[in-house]
Amino acid sequence: MPPSASAKKLAAAIPAWQGVPYLWGGGSKAGIDCSGYVCELYREIGISIPRATAELSNGSQGHAVRDELHYGDILVFPGHCALYTGNGWTTEAMHPTVGKAAIWSRTNVAIRRFTRL
Repeated sequence: MPPSASAKKLAAAIPAWQGVPYLWGGGSKAGIDCSGYVCELYREIGISIPRATAELSNGSQGHAVRDELHYGDILVFPGHCALYTGNGWTTEAMHPTVGKAAIWSRTNVAIRRFTRL
């Protein structure tokens, strides 16, 4: 269970996006890409974050995580990003729809924390 009120709001926003079609450059429930999805989830809880994966990974907002993952951390891979939801799982926009994925086989990841959830 997410530990804070903000994390609970984030968790409550996720189900409405499950099954939304993946659409490169998309930014709505008609179709969304990975960074658009993460950005929209944060927007729904009142936090503005960069829209592009490069800015998520290297931008001036947020800070790099080098310790234990927390609920709501953003995992940024080359050309892709996802939101950490705990117990080794993420929620992310991927082909064909928004869903969940395990983190265990992922490489080349930068982890960013944009808030204390």
